[in-house]
Amino acid sequence: MTLVVNALPTLGYSCPQLKTLDLHRCNRLDIDQVRSLVDTRLRDDGMTGLVKLGIYGGIGDALPEWDATGTWLKERVKFVTLLRDADLV
Repeated sequence: MTLVVNALPTLGYSCPQLKTLDLHRCNRLDIDQVRSLVDTRLRDDGMTGLVKLGIYGGIGDALPEWDATGTWLKERVKFVTLLRDADLV
């Protein structure tokens, strides 16, 4: 799954009309790469911003910036679903 996570920046640039991104139980998901993808799409001409982002697990409960990241994403993406690993039990 590491290969998928490392592909996030490339996915952000290679799919200019990407509107929906759902990540299900990705191991060691780097939330900074997700934020970078969202931010880049909003700044670059010719790219659509994400309309829907779903993260279903892959982020540990101990991530200190979890709440701040959720707020940040919800200000930039219309529909956001964030579920921690513990929420998926």
